[in-house]
Amino acid sequence: YTLSLHDALPIFGEVASKTIVSSMTAGWETIDVSTYLKTQKAKGATSVTLVIASFKNTKPDANGNLVINGYTLSFDSEEATNKPYLLINGGGTPLTPTDDSTIAGATPTTNLGGALTLGTSWSWGDPLAERHIYLKFDLSGVGSINTAVLNLYRIAAATSAASGVTYPVTVFACSNYTTVGGSTQWSEST
Repeated sequence: YTLSLHDALPIFGEVASKTIVSSMTAGWETIDVSTYLKTQKAKGATSVTLVIASFKNTKPDANGNLVINGYTLSFDSEEATNKPYLLINGGGTPLTPTDDSTIAGATPTTNLGGALTLGTSWSWGDPLAERHIYLKFDLSGVGSINTAVLNLYRIAAATSAASGVTYPVTVFACSNYTTVGGSTQWSEST
């Protein structure tokens, strides 16, 4: 039996969740992570790693029945133009990740840390279709945190079939990764 990241997720703490619907138009998505980051900073944390995962992404078929699919919800990475960032206390300089990566069940030993996109996907009973995003942020230069909003630039769906897919997205805390990006692989997450 091979343990998938889906099986291992209970070891992470859920930070926030949001439903995102894919579209043929790109745009910013925001997720409030205030409670978690405020608590971590108050505990003296100098960095945090967030894991973004989506489970049971669905789209209505011609009869209106929800169909589970394996499409990937994609965002720009730190190497792209519209980098992910945290907006702390409603303003100031956006805090971009020090590292980011996607891990993929289909390529468990492949390093995707330098890719221009990040992606999350899930398909019932198919761990090869799973993809999850890791974002590491350096909090050492940040004072106290009252509010924190994660901003991700959603890439437009490539086809009409991939548009209109509903993704229940969850952000998890991850305390066991000191390195993200350069060496993060699916095989290390299980």
